[in-house]
Amino acid sequence: MATLNTDTASQQTLGMTQAGKIVRDGSVVSGDLLHAHGVHTVAGTDATSDTIRLVYLPAGTWVLPELCSVVNEAMGTAYTVTIGDEVDPDRFSAALDIKAAGTKAFAGGVESLTPVKLTEPTWITATATSVTTPTAGNVAKFNIAYKAIS
Repeated sequence: MATLNTDTASQQTLGMTQAGKIVRDGSVVSGDLLHAHGVHTVAGTDATSDTIRLVYLPAGTWVLPELCSVVNEAMGTAYTVTIGDEVDPDRFSAALDIKAAGTKAFAGGVESLTPVKLTEPTWITATATSVTTPTAGNVAKFNIAYKAIS
C-alpha cells in the first residue's frame, strides 16, 4: 500500500513547520472560509488501497464536506475513493466514483453532519477503494473547503 502526494502535499512536506502559520482567527459562528486544492496525476500504477495525500491542514480547522468537490478527467475503468484523514479514511466522503470525467461533490462521509475540529495538524487523504486500469497522465483536482477556528 503506497502513500502518494498531490502537488500541494509535496510542497507542504517541504515546510511542515510553517503549516501552522496559515491558521487565521475566527469564531464558531463565522470563522474564515478557506480553500485548498491538490492535483493528483495518475501514474498508471495507482492501485486499490493506495492513499493519496491531498492537503495538510493545521490544527483548529473544520473541513466543510458540503462545499468540497473533485474535478477530474477519466481516471480508469474503475476508480473509486473515500475522502478522510489518516485516522478515518471516509470521514468526509464515502464512495466517490471518479472513473468518468466530470465534477463530483463529496457525499455521505461519517462526519458530514457533525463536523469535527481538527485538534492537530492533519493530512486530508483520498483512499482508493477500487481501481482498475488507471489512465496514466490524467488528473483529478480535489477541492477542500475548510473553516479556521481559533
